[in-house]
Amino acid sequence: MEAFVTYLKNEKCLSDATAASYLQDVRRFSAFLGRDAAKASREDAEAYILHMQSHGRSPATVRRSLCSLHIYYRFLEATGKTTIDPTAHIPRPENDRKLPLILTAGEAIRLMSAPVGDSPLALRDRAMLELLYATGITVSELVGLRIENINLRRRTLVLRGAHRTRTVPFGRPAAAALNEYIRKARPLLLRGGGEVALFVNYTGTPMSRQGFWKLIKKYKEQAGIDKEITPHMLRHSFAAHLLEGGADLGSIQEMMGFIDPSSTSVYTKIVENQLADVYKKAHPRAN
Repeated sequence: MEAFVTYLKNEKCLSDATAASYLQDVRRFSAFLGRDAAKASREDAEAYILHMQSHGRSPATVRRSLCSLHIYYRFLEATGKTTIDPTAHIPRPENDRKLPLILTAGEAIRLMSAPVGDSPLALRDRAMLELLYATGITVSELVGLRIENINLRRRTLVLRGAHRTRTVPFGRPAAAALNEYIRKARPLLLRGGGEVALFVNYTGTPMSRQGFWKLIKKYKEQAGIDKEITPHMLRHSFAAHLLEGGADLGSIQEMMGFIDPSSTSVYTKIVENQLADVYKKAHPRAN
């Protein structure tokens, strides 16, 4: 199990919390079997799914468990412990979760423009918002960035694990905001310290998730946006706006670091719903 967690963190570039969730899913399956999950058959996996469903587990929970087990068996195959994935051909149940809320393109632009002025904190906040929306990374990845993760010349963000590197491009607005922050603001915020984190607060220490969450709420008010905005909403907006612009799901999956390809299907539904709304409002024969 320790080797599996190391694999998830280093090769799959998952956060500690996500890796722990995958590990818990595998342990639950082992507890259901009463033995090592590595020895499970397809019949065992199907029985476990029926067990979860009969105990009221949601389709989303069942899907996540199947994804966790699938990754576990891929890990076992890679390490020579098994040649069989008992979950390989088991259909994933339809997900019943609500579609995530996203910002419109106009709202996103207003939010990016909310930090005004040339103070070090305004330059930092503008760079963080631009980069989050431009790359679709998680807030944990954002606050965990180092200077070395940014290539301004190529306009790419590189997230490195022990065995896997994920590269995400970003546009000129994010590059300009980052360049200004790195040159003008970050040295002042560091106060001569040697902190390696890319984004730091006024004391020169790394920016926290909670601190950035407060900034989102502050700038949402300043931008006059009525929706409740979370950092994850910018991630959803990134994906939906890419899809609207013609990007393929495989590229979006790679940029967002998803393991399960079906994770991006929710954005197709968002775009389809938006198109349906536009049609109903605009076409004279829609109703």
